[in-house]
Amino acid sequence: MGLVFKSLRKEFVPPEEDDRSQFWNYLFWMVNRERPYTQAQPLPISLLDCLEFVDRLNLPAQPHEVVGVIPTLDDTWLDWWRNR
Repeated sequence: MGLVFKSLRKEFVPPEEDDRSQFWNYLFWMVNRERPYTQAQPLPISLLDCLEFVDRLNLPAQPHEVVGVIPTLDDTWLDWWRNR
């Protein structure tokens, strides 16, 4: 048990962020606000909604990037939400 407490005392060091990763985090945050829910459970974000969002706002992201990055962030967020 002492080993668990020792590992919890380690200081968390956030990863370095560049402009591109900040852009993806901000885009995910904006799209996440429109996430559908059913019976208080979050549903995955629609890729078509993401692509439409990027197109309407004329954001500097290619469709293949959106399809690759947003689902990965979404899966990670859903795993966190289910295991919290």
